[in-house]
Amino acid sequence: MKSKKRTLILYTYHEGCKNAICNITFFLRNGLIKDDRYTFYININGKSKLNFEPYLKRYKNLKIVRGDGKCGWDGWKNIISKVNIRDYKYFIFIKDNVLGPRRTHLLESNWIDSITKNIIENQDVIIGGYGTISLKRIYKFPYATEKFFCTNRNVVKLMLKKKLFEKNHYDF
Repeated sequence: MKSKKRTLILYTYHEGCKNAICNITFFLRNGLIKDDRYTFYININGKSKLNFEPYLKRYKNLKIVRGDGKCGWDGWKNIISKVNIRDYKYFIFIKDNVLGPRRTHLLESNWIDSITKNIIENQDVIIGGYGTISLKRIYKFPYATEKFFCTNRNVVKLMLKKKLFEKNHYDF
């Protein structure tokens, strides 16, 4: 499969997180797009009460995988292990503590293209959201918001090479 403009959307989900069910339900209703340029993977860490079957029937480009991870990085790593990253040009990483996409009616195109079009040379990562860590703690260690970000294949290769999925692992 050619990666010309294909995008992999990696959503990591754990029902133990505050607002997780509300956020993923919103995403399923508003974020999925029927288009073979996009592949949606949802990694479920732990048990889930949600019924994904209606969405799987409607969206052939939606995949559900299960993992026993402890955090979002574990879920993303589980998804990455199931795909060939060469098949994709862009990667959108989403955690279940994000509500979106919202206000899509204001976009010129769909929410995915509106984000990925901003990945250009020397601007390989787009981070959305904000840090909620207190400033006292933020200066004790490097911190970047990780609730939502978009990047390209080269950065994902570098993330794998540098073992960022393992290094950023944490326990709930």
